[in-house]
Amino acid sequence: SSLVICGNTFLANHYEKYANVKIVPTGVDTERFYFKQDEGVSQFYIGWSGSSSGFSYLYDIEDSLNTVLQLREHVKLLIVSDREPVFKKIDKSKVNFIKWSSESEVCDLHKFKIGIMPLKDDLWSRGKCSFKMLTYMSAGIPVVVSPIGMNVEVLNKPDSGLFADSIVEWVDCLLELIDNKELRRKYALNARLLIENKYSS
Repeated sequence: SSLVICGNTFLANHYEKYANVKIVPTGVDTERFYFKQDEGVSQFYIGWSGSSSGFSYLYDIEDSLNTVLQLREHVKLLIVSDREPVFKKIDKSKVNFIKWSSESEVCDLHKFKIGIMPLKDDLWSRGKCSFKMLTYMSAGIPVVVSPIGMNVEVLNKPDSGLFADSIVEWVDCLLELIDNKELRRKYALNARLLIENKYSS
């Protein structure tokens, strides 16, 4: 190949041994995933959107999510996917499910007060291009994510999102955003600007 196009630095570092490499990050359609400020929707949702093949990442932080949902009774978990997750500890009454569709995807994301992207620290996750997080940020949703792979590259600008790398950190970060509307607003605005400047398609 004359040129190999990679979506992040981790992939580029692997392929540069074999060919010329250019990093082209995954772009987000910022008109489709438009910014919508938190306007006081009655239900407070911590949201996750993605294929059910990624449920294992949610299950890995189930203890943290369960703790948060018990400490803040007004908060629920909203999952947008092809099928419902099956949690072992989180009460079903605390989880809402919406079947993913291209027609309703953006409106469903706008139901989130906080978007989460937990990952395992493995080769597969390090190769991911953070599209889930980028769509959250474009839509004006403050994020809490694992500091793995491209997630770290995206959130290298201060005050554009939070990293969580342990049970305690996931609890603390989520509670911090739940309890502070102005902080959510600041992160959402900064995140949208970051997407517009670096990741808009």
